[in-house]
Amino acid sequence: YTGLYLTPGTFESSAFDGITSSAFNRFSATISQPAATTVKMQVAAAPAVSGSCTGASYAFVGPLGVSTDYFTSQGASISGTIPAGVYGGYDNPNQCFRYKVFMDTTDTNQTPVFNDVTVNYSP
Repeated sequence: YTGLYLTPGTFESSAFDGITSSAFNRFSATISQPAATTVKMQVAAAPAVSGSCTGASYAFVGPLGVSTDYFTSQGASISGTIPAGVYGGYDNPNQCFRYKVFMDTTDTNQTPVFNDVTVNYSP
């Protein structure tokens, strides 16, 4: 085994608890995306269950508020306005927030990297 990377990969964040109903407004993530790789993201907002985000049910969406849409990279970042409203199981504003990152490569010697994310929200 030579340390080649596998395709594809997904990372799902832990829940962020806004403590009360919060409007999740926008986000910005830093990434490294070599040639032949892709990085895209989705977001989810949901109501707490018995006051906790642990049992919440999350529906991930892209900028258009649907599960088949994704936020995509612009150079070394992915950023966007987090959809407001109710779309199926997605519900923003709300107490709980998560994001999901999808990474892929067509060259097993190259891999994308997700570094960090900043989320703006208003309680």
